[in-house]
Amino acid sequence: TGRQYDDGTLRRARNRITLANRRLRIVFDDPRELSGQAIDLEGLPGLGDSGGPALLETETGYRLAGIAIGEIEGSDFSEETQGKYGSVAIYERVTQHLDWIESVIGGKLSFNR
Repeated sequence: TGRQYDDGTLRRARNRITLANRRLRIVFDDPRELSGQAIDLEGLPGLGDSGGPALLETETGYRLAGIAIGEIEGSDFSEETQGKYGSVAIYERVTQHLDWIESVIGGKLSFNR
């Protein structure tokens, strides 16, 4: 529904990080594939979701790992294929910007880097 219009409903999805370097990469796996890579409630951010969080589930709770910045535009990318199975979302990695974040908030963050 979000692709056609904003119905005001907040949604969430799960996924796994497939590549973690300067940025985080997340692939939207097709549950019909025999590889078995898809997980329950798997999804990606949609149009208008830039700036949304990538939360990492840990033993002590959730941690902010990244901020949604877009989707990779491969050779078959179009507005019609955006968000379809095989799409790749990119998140800016929060740890790359900790010094700047701490300078803005005027203090140190209290967690292990």
